[in-house]
Amino acid sequence: MKRSEVNSKTITKLVKRGISRRIAEQLTGAYPEEVINQKTEVFDFLVESNSKMVKNNPPGFLRKSIEDDYAIPPNYVSQQEKELRDQKIADNEKHRRWQEKVEQYRRHLNTTPESLVYGQTMLWEIAYKKENNNTAPSPSEKAAKQQELIDLLPEPKELQKQIFGQVIFTAQTAEQLEQELIKLPRDQRRKDERITRQDGERGERRVNKNDLIKTLS
Repeated sequence: MKRSEVNSKTITKLVKRGISRRIAEQLTGAYPEEVINQKTEVFDFLVESNSKMVKNNPPGFLRKSIEDDYAIPPNYVSQQEKELRDQKIADNEKHRRWQEKVEQYRRHLNTTPESLVYGQTMLWEIAYKKENNNTAPSPSEKAAKQQELIDLLPEPKELQKQIFGQVIFTAQTAEQLEQELIKLPRDQRRKDERITRQDGERGERRVNKNDLIKTLS
């Protein structure tokens, strides 16, 4: 990027923060771009955090911080640190959602079909009694209704589509699911080891469970 283009962007950055164009041009000509960028980033942090340091005269503070090389406040969090922190929070949230989905699928595999439809069967029985003068359904009628509801339960693959948005596991039992949860990152790693890096940089790309969770959340 040409020097004039750099200066123009730096001037615009200062003007947007309340400094006059004339002063912005003077500062840009007198101080390195990296210094102005750092002071601007600190200034933005102080404004966002409602610091008293910039309350009375924000543009004046920014100008003096550049001219007098103000020290960085001890509570300052750089943009890069903020992005890393936000990314960690986002990753943790994805991990939490993934765990919730796995637990939902695990509960389904751990629960008998009869238990899965128990609530619906009870509601049907209550409705039956209301429609038949408080007469309970016969055992055979109740068993037939229960089987009808069981037949409507989604198959494991269909349930996975509902929970995860795609089929991930072949597990039909909770025990099989635990085994697949252990193997899944390893299988994904084998696949990714065949991927070479671009821009002339070659190597293996390691994938851990968190990486996998990102792709599936």
